[in-house]
Amino acid sequence: MTKELFIKDIMAKPTTISKSAKITEALDKMLDEGIDPLIALHNSSVVGTVSREAIAEKLGSRQNTTLAPAAIHVASVVKEDFTSVYPDETVNVLIPLLQQYKLVVVYDSDHNLIGQVTAIDLLKKYPYEGTI
Repeated sequence: MTKELFIKDIMAKPTTISKSAKITEALDKMLDEGIDPLIALHNSSVVGTVSREAIAEKLGSRQNTTLAPAAIHVASVVKEDFTSVYPDETVNVLIPLLQQYKLVVVYDSDHNLIGQVTAIDLLKKYPYEGTI
């Protein structure tokens, strides 16, 4: 009999960055931590995610050709469309979410950020026969 896994069993520590940080800091953190995207915060509230793809799009747009990357803030590349789960939910809820999102935010019952889950986190502990 297989033990039922919950979000709390596979979630990782959240990797965050302030929306007021520079995008160069976000890129450095992504490389150092080996994660993409990061969770963007304003004070202690999640406002979205920031990815290398969003940063590349911002840097590649014509309106920013004269701006140095160190002058651009994370807030200008935050993707506000993200999803969340709670730690006591089963991992089964993650499969459809991770088909649409690279990262799922985990909140406690008071809506405080306590973790994150990526497809890699899920696959490490919950082998799946299909594709995510």
